Amino acid sequence: MTFWKNLKRPKRVNAGVLILVLVLALVLLAAVASHFTGAPISRSEIHDDVNRGVSDPCQETELALSRVRDALNRFRQDCGFFPDELEGLNSLVRKVDRCQAWRGPYLRSLPNDGWGRNLLYSNIDDNIDVFSYGADGLVGGEEQNEDVFADFDVSGEAG
Repeated sequence: MTFWKNLKRPKRVNAGVLILVLVLALVLLAAVASHFTGAPISRSEIHDDVNRGVSDPCQETELALSRVRDALNRFRQDCGFFPDELEGLNSLVRKVDRCQAWRGPYLRSLPNDGWGRNLLYSNIDDNIDVFSYGADGLVGGEEQNEDVFADFDVSGEAG
C-alpha cells in the first residue's frame, strides 16, 4: 500500500533547480535562434577556410578582393549606395548610420592581402576601387610588386 501512496503524492521541485533548468533552456533556444538568424555569408567566405592554405600571395589577394567585392555589392543592394571613403570597408562589418536597410555584417572580418596588409578602398563619384599595392606595398611595380585590383564595371557591379 505504501507504493501507491508515494505515486499519488507529487514531489516538490526545488525552485532553484526549476529556475536553472528554465534559464538553460532559454540560453539553448537563443543559441539555436541566433544560428538561423545570422547574416548571410557568401560562398567565397565559406570556402575561405579551405583557401587559407594557398601559398601564392597574389592568389590570396585575389581571393580577398573577390570576397570584398561581393560584400560591397551586397551592401550596395541593401543600402542603395557604396560606402564613402570615410566609412570605407569597415562598413562591411559594422553598421553605417546613414544606411537604414543595413543587413550586415557582410563579412565576419576584413581580409588582408596575401602579404598581411589591409586592403585599400577608394570611392570617387561611385567609381569603386578595392586594391592592394602588391608585395612591396608601393604604387606600381611588376610581377609580385604589381598592384592588384578587384574588377568593378562602371555601374559598380562585379565584372
